[in-house]
This record gives sequence, C-alpha cells and structure tokens, in this order.
Amino acid sequence: MKRLWFLGVFAISIFACTNEQQGAAEQNESTEVDNPGLYGEDFSDEKAEDILNIDASQIAESDSLDAVVYGVVKEVCQVKGCWMTVVSELDTSQVINVRFRDYGFFVPKDLSGAKIAMNGKAFSEMTPVDELRHYAEDAGLSPEEVEQITEPEYQLKFYASGVKVTN
Repeated sequence: MKRLWFLGVFAISIFACTNEQQGAAEQNESTEVDNPGLYGEDFSDEKAEDILNIDASQIAESDSLDAVVYGVVKEVCQVKGCWMTVVSELDTSQVINVRFRDYGFFVPKDLSGAKIAMNGKAFSEMTPVDELRHYAEDAGLSPEEVEQITEPEYQLKFYASGVKVTN
C-alpha cells in the first residue's frame, strides 16, 4: 500500500512539473508570436526610468518598489535564460540582478548588449555565497573563478513580470 501511495505521489509531482514547464514554454511562444521582443506580461514602457533612478531609500521603507525601468543587458544565464544582469547606459557600475516572476518566462541567451525595459519590483537583499557561485557557474565562469567567490554580497535585484527589447 505504501508503494502505491509513493508511486501515486511521484506520478503527480512529475505530471505537475511537466505541465508547469510546458506552460512556461507555451507562454514564451505565444508572447513572442503576438509581440516579438516581449517576454512575460505586456506593459507600457512610456514612463520607464533608467535603473539609476531606483531609489534605495524607498525600497528600505517598503521592502520593494514597483517600477518600470530600462537599461542594457550585461549578462544572461547561459543555461536557459532564467536570469540576467542589467546596467544603466549612463553608469555601468550600477548592476541590477533580474529574475522572472514564477519562472513563467525566460529571455534569449544571446540578449547581452540589448536595450530593454522591464516591469516589476525592485528590492535589495544579501545574496549568499552559494547563490553567487551558482550564478557564476550559469554565466560560464571557470571553476577557479567560481571558487574565488567567498563573501556574501548585498545586491539590488529586480523581479520582472515583463521584459521588452527596445533597440
């Protein structure tokens, strides 16, 4: 009886994961067909601000800040496009780490250098060493470079519900 129960739970979890991945793929495909260069939910980028304008004091007051911002893609996850880093056109020292809401969409792995606008929530948090190393591996850094990451880092992050390529 326990084996049947375990087998049933296993089958349901496999089915749920498969459907979630298919749903994300279908959303990406339908978004790209309807509006090439749009990933995730559509949004108005008319009032988008440079990522330099994200006000850290507002984030500190409310834990996050709803924002529509623009910048240039610096780096994209080379495994599947599940995260990216974005910099300002004016100051490339301001880097924002971007993930996508509920992994509902991904961006192309060759998006580096593209000008984009994003809709979502900006927030700050301490990123642990293991997560920093994971991102470094996804970015294609060598094992030696990954091992050099030994300290956690306080980072500005963005949880995007939509991304538009604007160039």
